[in-house]
Formats: sequence, structure tokens, C-alpha cells
Amino acid sequence: MRMLPLLLAALAAIGGPARAAVTGFVVFAPAATQRYEPGPDKALHLVASGPAMDPADHVASGGRVFGLNPLGRRIYRLGADLKEDRSSDLGEVRDLGRIVAADDERVYVFFDNTLVGFDRDLKPAVRVILEPRKSGAIVPVISVDLARNTGDVFAVALGARTSVRLPIADDEIRDLWIDPDGRSLNVLVARSREEHTPELDDLEKRVIKTQVVLAFALGDLARPPQETEIYEEREIHKPYPPGFLDSVQRKQEQGIIVDYPPPYRSECPPKGTYVSKTSATTPCFAEVFIRDPKEPVGIGSSELVVLGTGGGFTKLERFRDDKHGVLWFKFGGDVRIIDRHTRAWRLVLQPHAYIKLLDTPGAADAVALAY
Repeated sequence: MRMLPLLLAALAAIGGPARAAVTGFVVFAPAATQRYEPGPDKALHLVASGPAMDPADHVASGGRVFGLNPLGRRIYRLGADLKEDRSSDLGEVRDLGRIVAADDERVYVFFDNTLVGFDRDLKPAVRVILEPRKSGAIVPVISVDLARNTGDVFAVALGARTSVRLPIADDEIRDLWIDPDGRSLNVLVARSREEHTPELDDLEKRVIKTQVVLAFALGDLARPPQETEIYEEREIHKPYPPGFLDSVQRKQEQGIIVDYPPPYRSECPPKGTYVSKTSATTPCFAEVFIRDPKEPVGIGSSELVVLGTGGGFTKLERFRDDKHGVLWFKFGGDVRIIDRHTRAWRLVLQPHAYIKLLDTPGAADAVALAY
């Protein structure tokens, strides 16, 4: 059963990892959008150029590139010349639509609490209405721009065209991934609790911050999840003396630089596995920091892993291409490149052909979309 998880009103694409063989690349540069395809010499050649476009509004599906005009309430398909060769209106939309996922068959657009899957000819093939928790008589509008406006996580069964709102408490949801081998949907949440023990001063308190993975069985999403704590930090908090911050502010207004410590200190080194960046793919690749409590604060090993059920993982070996300044790894017999435009919390993966694209002038500094 193919499913799409909706995290905090932002759909996570679960399409497979970057394909080993691609038709070409669309490159989004600040001044122009360009299309590159391999020639008889197997090198990538510029075959079309057009006006600048926003890469965030474009995805690849089935060897074609699709885009969305949120303000115009219209989805479109780009032709070989990077001009629209087909389009479809979304209709009367109350909020801004967003492309939230794509697979080899459909492009998924989310608007008005509704997920619509368009086929290659931009005909609506799937439509699923999501029902967030109400606030009295008010039905919240789920928005991909306001990620924490509902705190809901939905799993959408595309074949059955149904959705399930997962039973999750009011935790701070950080990420999620599907483990296809373990048949589980894993939601990473952050929790915090406070305590006071006799060895602390009267005004001090201990703040324990943890990351916990909630593992839901894909075959029974209504069943309570298995919880696994994978990371912990402990801090001792103590408020500043009365009037301290007012005194600091007066000195700063006089041009005096005041260096003062934060109102907390680390009690001990963190321990466990901290998930830093993840890929929007299934299986999910991640960059994690493994913290050893025996090591000083800040010391730990950075690893590339495949995330499994409950935060379990399998390590992967990374290699560096010094010529192009990128990291790459092998998985399932294919080579995958970690895009240099990886965002703060998301790993962007490219197929092996991306290396050839980096040899073209200006492409290394632009956002590339393989199709």
C-alpha cells in the first residue's frame, strides 16, 4: 500500500531515492532556467533556456517537469523548450496551493485541506480530504507554510483514497520517515520535562530534553505507537538575579559591551543519536550525530545512515569527490550524490549523472532538478 505521510501540514515525499538513470536536468539559476540532456558523447549539453523560475514550485514526475503557480491557482507541465505545453486550473482555492510530493505517476498538490494527485496529463486522479482537529466549531486550515498550525500527522493511503490522523500527543514533531522493510511510519518528536532534586539549589531546576521516535505499524495506524528514546540532553537552569537584565540593558545603551553567561549550564554530555538531516525519500537517508556520554560536550561522530524502525539505523560509507567538492555514497548498487544545496534540515540527493552537470559552467551554483 503506497502511503504519503503529512507532517505538521507539510507532506513528505516518499518517492524512491534519486534514480540511477535520468533523462536530463532542469537547472534553476537566478537569471534563467536551463535544460540539459546527454548527447552522443554522453556529456550533458544545454538544449533549452527560458526565464528564471522558482525551483520550490517545480517537481519531476515520469520523466517530465511540472510546476505550480500558487497565486494563479494553476498547475502546468513544461515542454522540451521549457514552455508550458499543458495546464490545469485548481478552481476556487481559499489558500495557496503547494506541490507537496511526486512519484512516477502523479504530482500531488495540497490546498484547502485537500490532497489532489494529478496525472501526467494534469487530470485529477486522486482526491483525499483531510480532517484536522477542530478548535470548538472552527476547522483549522492546514497550510504547508504554517507547519505548526495544527500539530497533526496524517497518513494518506493513495490506493484507498483515505487518510488517517495519527494519535499523537502535543509533542513537538521534528521529522518522519517510512521504513519499508519494517513496515512502519516513524515520527520523531522532541520532548522536555523539568525536575528538582535535593542536590540542586533552591532556584535551580533540571531540564531534560529528549528526542523520541514513535513507530506506527503501517498495517494498523490506529494502534498506539512503539516509543523509543534515542537522544537526551540535561541542563541546569537558574534564573538571573532580580534587576540583572535591566542593569545589562542600561550598560548596553551606554555603549558598554557586557558578556554574561546564559541562565543555564550543561549538566553532562548529551547521549544517544541526534538526527540532523533527512532525505525526503523511502528508504530515508539521514545525517546523524552519535553522542558518547563519556566524551566532552560537542564531541561525537557524524554518520550517514539509513533510518529504520524506532530510530534504528544502518551506517553507510561516504566518499568525497575532491574535484567537484561533493560527497557520494552507494546504496542498492547505485551511486547517489549529496547535493551541495542541501538545506539545514534536509538532505537533497542527486543521481550519479549530477557529476557531469557540475562540469557545465554555472551549474554548480544553481539548483538542479533531475527528471
